[in-house]
Amino acid sequence: MNCLKMLLLIIYHPVECMVITKREKSFRWWMIPIFYGSAALVKCLYAYTVHFSLTGKNPQNISVPLEIAVLVVPLLSWVICSYLMTSLIDGESTLKDQLAVSCYCTVPYTLITLVSIVVSKFMSLQEAGIFNAIKSVALIWMAVLLLVSLMVLNDYSISKMLGIALLSLIAVVILWAVLVLLFSLTVQLFSLVFNLIREIQMKGGL
Repeated sequence: MNCLKMLLLIIYHPVECMVITKREKSFRWWMIPIFYGSAALVKCLYAYTVHFSLTGKNPQNISVPLEIAVLVVPLLSWVICSYLMTSLIDGESTLKDQLAVSCYCTVPYTLITLVSIVVSKFMSLQEAGIFNAIKSVALIWMAVLLLVSLMVLNDYSISKMLGIALLSLIAVVILWAVLVLLFSLTVQLFSLVFNLIREIQMKGGL
């Protein structure tokens, strides 16, 4: 189906968009970096262009890789962990289905963030609460779409969907904990090897 039509459907008829994605299998892998990259690009643009008084972030202290990771890593972690949970518990969706729908779910976030960038030029510090509410709507909308997709793609009831979502969140926390532990162990291993090499070199020099 036409990509533009799918973009409109995820905003106005999200369930229909998810059903079509599951049925037609027309989504292509190369579209993933386009959707994720667009959302990440807009997030970085937001960080650099919106005034400090509204965001509380100094552009000089902003890290582009960190800004991208804050958006993409949780999203990908959710997709992977929710897919694993649904695979174990009566799931009907494939990993490609969930990745495709997650891409479409970034569309409202991308559009609202772009709007908030423009709106910020006409807002003062006294209106920061309204501005932050607009930003919150973007994140909440994306989160709700991800939850709905979990239900639609796997034909779950609301209660089952909430249970799977909770298990997926727990799996995300476990995944991050394991990755942090592996990173810490890897750093320690490299440090140990480096110190051993230095000690051998020093003794060899003597």
